[in-house]
Amino acid sequence: HKLETISTAYLLVESGKLTSAHFMSDSFPIPRDKPEIAGAFAMAAEIFGIKMVYLEAGSGALECVPKDMVQMVSRSVDMPVVVGGGIRNPEKAHELATAGASFIVTGNFFEKNGNSNKLEEFAKAVHFRQTEGVTV
Repeated sequence: HKLETISTAYLLVESGKLTSAHFMSDSFPIPRDKPEIAGAFAMAAEIFGIKMVYLEAGSGALECVPKDMVQMVSRSVDMPVVVGGGIRNPEKAHELATAGASFIVTGNFFEKNGNSNKLEEFAKAVHFRQTEGVTV
């Protein structure tokens, strides 16, 4: 089984607390109120041939990546935008997907709640473009 390697620009975003991602990378996150910094990094990554950008608030983040930052990045580059960290409900997942996120990463919600009943709600919230007007 061959897995394709996808070069990814991994951008840590301020989330309201020190997360494992921030600690392990020993880096300063992009301030939440500076979407233009994320946009500039994403554009530079695209110029260097990177194929995807990941906006990461960190596992268990208090706050997810701001909607305006997702919009800025998705409008600045022509590549998939992944958003993860601090996404605790389908409504927030939908908001971020509507803002331009190509992929939503959520894990703690399901790990901590042990509740897979919400999985369908999350899926519909993110895949709304494919399910509008269709009974799923």
